[in-house]
This record gives sequence, C-alpha cells and structure tokens, in this order.
Amino acid sequence: MNSNIIALLDELLNQRTQFYCQVLKVVDSEYCNNLCSKLADEYLLDKHKYETKILEQSNISFERRKDILSSIINARTKYYGNNAPLNRSLDLAHYYHSFVYTKDNIFELLKRQSRPESKLKKICKYLINGKVRAFRNAFAHGNWYIDGSDSDTFGYYYSAKVDSNGSQNKEVKNYFASIEEVFNWSILSLAISYIVYYTDYS
Repeated sequence: MNSNIIALLDELLNQRTQFYCQVLKVVDSEYCNNLCSKLADEYLLDKHKYETKILEQSNISFERRKDILSSIINARTKYYGNNAPLNRSLDLAHYYHSFVYTKDNIFELLKRQSRPESKLKKICKYLINGKVRAFRNAFAHGNWYIDGSDSDTFGYYYSAKVDSNGSQNKEVKNYFASIEEVFNWSILSLAISYIVYYTDYS
C-alpha cells in the first residue's frame, strides 16, 4: 500500500466524519478519524487469511482487480470536471465497482472473516445492508434514475425489495439518496477496496 494514498483516503474520509459516525451509530468521533489507516491496520493483522479466502472464492488475481480499480480512479482524477454527461458516466463506473463488483469478493467475505468488534466487520456489514443494500440491488437491476431538476432533491431515486434494515421484502420499497450520500458510501468502499487490492501479500 502507498502511504500517500492512504493519507489521501484518510483526508477524504475525515471530511465526512460526522456522516460516518451517524450511519455507523458511533458516538465518539475519534472512531472515524483517519479511518482508512485504522482499517488498513486491522486488515494487515490477518492479511494472509483474507488473501487465501479471496483467492479460494475467485480465480481472478489481485493484479487484474487492481487494474480495474486504478482505471476508475485515474479516469475520475483526469477527466472529472465540467462535462456533466462524462461525469455521470464516470460515476456509474465508480458506483458499479463500489457496490456491485466488490459486494461478494470483498464485503461479504470480510464481514464473515474479520475479527469480532473490529471496524472492518462493522463497516463491511454497513456496506451490504440497509439503504446501501437497496441501492446496490437497484443499481444492479436497473431500478434507479437520477433527478436533478430540483437542487433540494438532486440525487438517486431507486426501488428494491429490501426494507430499511436490509432484509428482503416481498414488496418493492422506494428510496432516495442524495448525490453526496451515495458518494460518501462509495469513498468508504473505495478505501477498503484499495486496502485489499494493494496490500503486499509477500
């Protein structure tokens, strides 16, 4: 892992400390301070166990997964700007990776394998439940749209057979998540993806 990238991710997450403390139901803001560094430290304690489990689950190498993630990061860094259609396309690639691509091969696995009471377990559980789970299901199955006609309600409207606790529902439930809210979820996902794919397993 590159310490400069970890520091950058810490900075991005620190800008959203209040949001993360609220959704993770944490009272002490220190819990969410420099969160990427803390998650990396936890991951490194059991990195070889995680490596084995991830590779048992899929024969896609870490190098190939790193290539996908770095392409998304580089594209956002280089091309994100004043072109709204291009920005939206970059967002779609980023969000597909953040919520669909990583769901089984990172978050489900780490939720099961990480240590009890760890931040890693708590955050992975958050990223596969509730509104985030509903968003992922809707995003994967095309049950969503963006509405930017009103600045107060600019965001993602989506529907899924998932209740607010993340449990499967018989009936479709409608949801709304602001652009900022979805981006906050995605930064948390990005931090964990970076840690997993860029850890030195030698």
